[in-house]
Amino acid sequence: SDLILSLIIIIIPLLAITSNLNYLTLLTISTAITIINCYTDPAFRAILPEIIDEEHLATSNALIDSLQRGSNIILPALIGVIVILVGNVGVFFICSILLFLGFIFNALLKYTNNNMIDRHSKEDFSETWEFLKQSKEIPFIIIIQFACILINTGLWRVVLPLFISNILKEGVGVYGLATSCLGIASLLMSLIMGLLSEKRLIFKFSIGVLVWGIGLSIINVFPSVAILYIGATLLGLGQSIEGLTRSVAIQIKTPNHLMGKVFSISSTSNYAADTLSLGLISIIIPLLSLSNIFILGGVIISILSLAGLKFVKKSM
Repeated sequence: SDLILSLIIIIIPLLAITSNLNYLTLLTISTAITIINCYTDPAFRAILPEIIDEEHLATSNALIDSLQRGSNIILPALIGVIVILVGNVGVFFICSILLFLGFIFNALLKYTNNNMIDRHSKEDFSETWEFLKQSKEIPFIIIIQFACILINTGLWRVVLPLFISNILKEGVGVYGLATSCLGIASLLMSLIMGLLSEKRLIFKFSIGVLVWGIGLSIINVFPSVAILYIGATLLGLGQSIEGLTRSVAIQIKTPNHLMGKVFSISSTSNYAADTLSLGLISIIIPLLSLSNIFILGGVIISILSLAGLKFVKKSM
């Protein structure tokens, strides 16, 4: 996928230089990039157990999460400087080159799939469906995460900027700092989680969801900029715990030859929740106050965590 992305992205500056770039072309390329990215993380997470022993799986996932979250914090701050140095077109050249280097490093990775089975896609999906019906933990994790993202995306991307502007009477800088608090907390927690045991994953997952819900709820209980930053920090901690335990649980409890499809199902549900959330929030905003939306969203996510704790109790 890195090679394909590299070739697609290089088209943008080439078209811009020749004055052939238009909005429709840019939209088409952007859509293609988004679709390809849908396959990248599931494939990478699925192959990880094949090259890393189970003892170091949590640490490896934590390292990947830390690098991803760290880049999400640093790059937005650097992009302005890069644009000044190389211009808008130059940014796309750099991006294409970096992706091509990623392709080269991936190609150098020595990997042999010892579990390759000659199957048709229909048989694969049938077996995956049977596995999900028999498994208790994996469907639970996927459903809970879908619900959390469904609630969180609209709140963070749409309601929070309105809350900052209309209730806190602050500007966009506060939103940026809140996002930074979330990212830094998430990065640090990813590093810590990598050092912890892989036992009681559903319990840890549920605790992460609970912290996530509390973070959303307190933002409006005591509306102030300081509380917003605390809530964003809790949000980052909770999302990091939830996300990392989800990845490790799927890797440990899923047969290797089904792992790619299970991760794909999980990622697809996440993308669907993202999209649905933005649509639903536009319907909810006229019906409820911004304050009530935040409190309600946080409470629902917290209740979902209690379902996880109850699930753990039944399993014991």
